[in-house]
Amino acid sequence: MEPFTLLLLAIVAATTAVAVVSWTVVQRWIDANKVPHGTARIVKERMASGNYRVVGGIFTPAGRITTNTAWEGKDLDAEILRRLDEGGGTIVVHT
Repeated sequence: MEPFTLLLLAIVAATTAVAVVSWTVVQRWIDANKVPHGTARIVKERMASGNYRVVGGIFTPAGRITTNTAWEGKDLDAEILRRLDEGGGTIVVHT
């Protein structure tokens, strides 16, 4: 399975609920879980409740997911929105 599909399947990960999902929180999680020459992929979805779920996965260079998490909030901060827009809906960070 391709890494992006694995990331979407990772939505079953534990979710942390907050009022606003901030890039600072996401970046700290990436920094704490990065793997050499890997990537972090971040996507969002709008839930039926109107809240956002932001899902993150860390991948090895071979595309194997090493960890994942999700945050849920009423809003997304401006930096996450900017990065999602620039990335066509997916934020990719090279670790």
